[in-house]
Amino acid sequence: MPRTEFHAQLDGLRGRVLELGQLAVAVIDRVIGAVQEEDRATASAIVASDEPIDRLHVAIQHDAISLLARQQPTAGDLRAITAGMAIASELERIADYATGTARLILHESREPALPPTHDLYRMARAARRMLQRSLDAYATRDTTLARHIWNEDPAVDTLQQTLYRDLLTSMIENPSTLTRATHLLWTVHRLERVADRATNICEQVIFMVDGEWPHFDTLRDETLIARAVALDSED
Repeated sequence: MPRTEFHAQLDGLRGRVLELGQLAVAVIDRVIGAVQEEDRATASAIVASDEPIDRLHVAIQHDAISLLARQQPTAGDLRAITAGMAIASELERIADYATGTARLILHESREPALPPTHDLYRMARAARRMLQRSLDAYATRDTTLARHIWNEDPAVDTLQQTLYRDLLTSMIENPSTLTRATHLLWTVHRLERVADRATNICEQVIFMVDGEWPHFDTLRDETLIARAVALDSED
């Protein structure tokens, strides 16, 4: 295969990964709205949309393996292919989190509604923002942006801890809402995992560009973490 054709196919692989990424971002947006409104129709549509996302993920893996088999890629091209495969898998799991949350909406109990919590939507916005910006870093090969996003994760973790504490307290004080609170605990857990998957994408971007796997000690930046926490507290 001529190198120009190979690189065109490599660009096509990146484009399909980014397409999958936008589907993942969209489904996270939709499921948070569905949680907020207890929108069963949207929840049903989210569950139905999971199969096409899975098919795109499989197609990306197939394309990547085909590229590996038909050409002897350079080290940089090899990293681009393996990063695309890994990022696609992260995105497929993120979409699964949305589907799982949608299924909880469809199985919502007849218990009294819990009061809305602003922290849940702050956490959702923060996780969604990390996901979108991690895709931006992948699209532009921007390792500086990837490192900044990676350091936003502690702000999401802090919100998770606050929500866990509040929901557990609610479960003790209001046993009549036990099922609803448990469903929200699952939702919070999945949002935290969305943010974690975004950090995984950032690590893949750094490895793809720099050629070395980033270590925790070189990634963690207390100044960036403090800035992310401060920005989130203003949200």
